[in-house]
Amino acid sequence: MDQSEVDRLWFESESIPGVKFKLNDSATITAGLHKGKSVSIIALISLKPMPTYLVELGEEPYGDLRIPEANLAPQQ
Repeated sequence: MDQSEVDRLWFESESIPGVKFKLNDSATITAGLHKGKSVSIIALISLKPMPTYLVELGEEPYGDLRIPEANLAPQQ
């Protein structure tokens, strides 16, 4: 799958093989300095070596972070 197809699927909130989250999904950080913080997925930065996202913190300290998929869990 080429980058233009990945971009199309991402912005249409379609499933991308090997990618757990979609644009605007809510998640919780599971490791590191911001463990337990709620975030919103705002961008898919890379697919390799593992999916990595740009996320927006939903609570203080507000801001954007780069987080690998392995350090995120879906919110129920």
